[in-house]
Amino acid sequence: MDYEFNPGEIVTAVNRSQTETVRWRFNGVQHELLPGQEKPYNLTYVLYGIRRNPVMGTFDPAYEHQHVSLIGIKEMQDDYPITPLEQSNAVEAIDRSKLPADRQNVDLLKVGWQDTDRQLAGRNPLSADSGFAGVMPDKA
Repeated sequence: MDYEFNPGEIVTAVNRSQTETVRWRFNGVQHELLPGQEKPYNLTYVLYGIRRNPVMGTFDPAYEHQHVSLIGIKEMQDDYPITPLEQSNAVEAIDRSKLPADRQNVDLLKVGWQDTDRQLAGRNPLSADSGFAGVMPDKA
C-alpha cells in the first residue's frame, strides 16, 4: 500500500493483543488501548506507542526500529499489521539469534539497585515481584 506520511493525521490504532492492555506515555500523557480495542489517535502518538510495545524477542539488533509490535494501524496494515497477536515469553526485546554466536547465550540475572545485588534469577523474571530483570552475556 502506498501511503503518504503525515505526522498530524488521525489514524486508527489497534491493540493486537486479545488479553493485555497496552500502555505508553507520550509528551507526559498516558495512553492505553484495552485488549482488542481500536481507537483514533494522532499518527505520531501511535508510532511512538508501537516502539514502546514490542513483542519481546523480536528487535533486530541491526535495525533500531525493526520489530513486531502489539499495536497496529488500521490504515497502514502493510507496514503495521493489525492481525491478532499475543506477547511472547521471551525475557528481553532483542532477538539474540541475529547476533554473533558469542553473544547469543546469556545468563539471566535479577539486578537490584547496586551491582552487589546481582544474582541469578530463580523465578519468572516477568512477574511483578521479581524486581528488574536483566541479562548479561556469558562471555565478557
